[in-house]
Amino acid sequence: MTTLFILDALTRIQSDIGAWLEVRYLRQSQVVLIKTQIKLCLAKLKRHANAMTYVYMPSEEMIDTM
Repeated sequence: MTTLFILDALTRIQSDIGAWLEVRYLRQSQVVLIKTQIKLCLAKLKRHANAMTYVYMPSEEMIDTM
């Protein structure tokens, strides 16, 4: 659960990264660090992705439209 929280926070920061850089709140090296941490979080969650897709199966209507 902690990894999901961290991933959410980092992706929110990344979505406004231009504004953070413009006001010089972040440096370019920190931007690289944020992107690296997002990749690490995704790698940690990758092994759980299969199980999560089976838990939250789409409805029959959605399967027919895919």
